[in-house]
Amino acid sequence: MEGDQEPPEPGEWSGLRAIATLTELNTRCFAMLAEAAKGDKAAAQCGAIYRARDLWMQVDQRSCERAGRCPVLLLNLNFDDAVWWKRVSARPFAVLAPTTVPAFTREDGARTLLRDILMEVWRLGGALPSAGNLLFGLAPGISAEISKLSASEIEHIAINYAAELRPRWEDNGVFWRNLLEAVIGTDDEALFNVSLHCWQLLGVELERR
Repeated sequence: MEGDQEPPEPGEWSGLRAIATLTELNTRCFAMLAEAAKGDKAAAQCGAIYRARDLWMQVDQRSCERAGRCPVLLLNLNFDDAVWWKRVSARPFAVLAPTTVPAFTREDGARTLLRDILMEVWRLGGALPSAGNLLFGLAPGISAEISKLSASEIEHIAINYAAELRPRWEDNGVFWRNLLEAVIGTDDEALFNVSLHCWQLLGVELERR
């Protein structure tokens, strides 16, 4: 990253562009999850989502692109924990003790992906914070904490916390099976139903916060 930047002013970062960026990020998230499915580590650490391993073995680029249409980010970095993010933003160059089980995927690819996710949240925080909260499934206050960070601080966080990236709703085997069946298949209605399920799950989380 070349130097530190200022988040864009409202109007510079359109909602349509944010949705397009989420689609690209979710395509990459799903591809990373599919790659992890080929190893034993993922199955051991994320048992619910890899229960249908036969379906994961059928995932191709088209499937990943269909998964990209999910309306909520499919990976999670403590995005339901505002206290954790407040601690991180207060000391961005420190490294907190891990709060999750060890990484289930290759850290090099996860670092790049996490950096791009955080940069998008950072940009949206200066233009469309409410959209960022919905698209990335952020608890109240997290967008504001990420927006305080510099580009170099985000880079440091991506390097040091990539191992903590987890699949969203990783204990919900039904959701992940339905998503897999929808993206492997060609039924757009099934994919639309999975999108509705995403919003329902996010709504339940918001009610608990």
